[in-house]
Amino acid sequence: MGRKCGDLTIASAIAGKCEFLIIPGIKFNIDNLINEIKNKISKGINNAIIIITENICNIKKFSEYIKKKINKEIRTIILGHVQRGGKPISYDRILGYRMGTYAINLLIKGHKNVCVGIKNNKFIYNDILKLI
Repeated sequence: MGRKCGDLTIASAIAGKCEFLIIPGIKFNIDNLINEIKNKISKGINNAIIIITENICNIKKFSEYIKKKINKEIRTIILGHVQRGGKPISYDRILGYRMGTYAINLLIKGHKNVCVGIKNNKFIYNDILKLI
């Protein structure tokens, strides 16, 4: 996640209580990681979460290499867009529809370069340049 930026990866690591983090700009040695994982296993800890910034390495080859070295099951998950909040509930879909309708009506009335939001349970809009 994060393409070549580690910010999302770091935030996810903190939120997800991850043990190992691989991000751009920080030197990484896979054999050191494997030794750390083996150390956890020797202490009876049979799981580890490793979060990797997108495009750092080939994830499939990475997980296969670790599996071969530690002789344990490896589960690889590539989150994609799911990490942005999961599946929307019906409220989210209806809200998106209503905000979209509000935005279209603003365009019809001639408003441009605005952002749509909610304040005091009412739809509002503001000039996008004022919000940046």
